[in-house]
Amino acid sequence: MLRTQSIATWDQIAVMAASGNPHADVVIFTAPVPDDPDESRADAATADAVVAALGGFGPDLLFAHLDQVDHAGHDHGSASRAYSDAVLRVDALVGRIVAAVDARAAARPDERWTILVTADHGHRPEGGHGGQSPEETSNFVIARGPDFLPGTTDRHATPVDITPTVLDLLDIISTSELDGRSLRPAQTPARASSSDPCPAAIR
Repeated sequence: MLRTQSIATWDQIAVMAASGNPHADVVIFTAPVPDDPDESRADAATADAVVAALGGFGPDLLFAHLDQVDHAGHDHGSASRAYSDAVLRVDALVGRIVAAVDARAAARPDERWTILVTADHGHRPEGGHGGQSPEETSNFVIARGPDFLPGTTDRHATPVDITPTVLDLLDIISTSELDGRSLRPAQTPARASSSDPCPAAIR
């Protein structure tokens, strides 16, 4: 039985993660923090909870959501200093999470960890999203793990490929009904130790 956990700054993620059957085994929502107009404190608390989960519960699948980049995009637009500052802060929080994964992998060499990082959309330079402009639809997926060669790129990958990739990595049979495809290479190299850094960018 796989153990799953969701930790999010946006409350609607918690609603979705706790809904349906099956649903996530553990669902954590970071409550709004006082005097936190850019959500940087709330996201930091979310990252703290993720690091704690990795050091303790150690789920088979952990979904983490950080919200401040989207918040800055709505309020200030993607061309703003607030947006770029939010990206830099989230990058540092992701770095903390990656370090926690590496620490766990080093302590538990029998475990195999893969990290997938993406966003659900972009933003217009003046703020907001919902259209089909390049600024709103351009996206990325970053994969780091023993199945992905460092430095390789796949320009056909999109966020719709995340679900089939996760199902593949967990050795769960995916169905042809899914829109995306697994980004895991069909023929992977000899697996390196999960504690070895293996970044790969899939754009």
